[in-house]
Amino acid sequence: MNAKNNFVIKLDKSIDSIKKQPYGFPLSKKGNDLRKCVITKQTTLYYRFNDTTITIVTFFNTRQHPNKLKKHT
Repeated sequence: MNAKNNFVIKLDKSIDSIKKQPYGFPLSKKGNDLRKCVITKQTTLYYRFNDTTITIVTFFNTRQHPNKLKKHT
């Protein structure tokens, strides 16, 4: 299996986990009710949710400077 397929499998599992337990992931230090889900060591998904909707805000490459995340949130 190649890296792309492995990533897609991990992403699907993470999204399923978020659907089942949206409170199960920690709040981001960035605030604004953002939660973060680590997909891989290099990739973190940030999301928000309410009673009916989960919104993926951004995917962040953790090898970037953290200040770049401010542009997306």
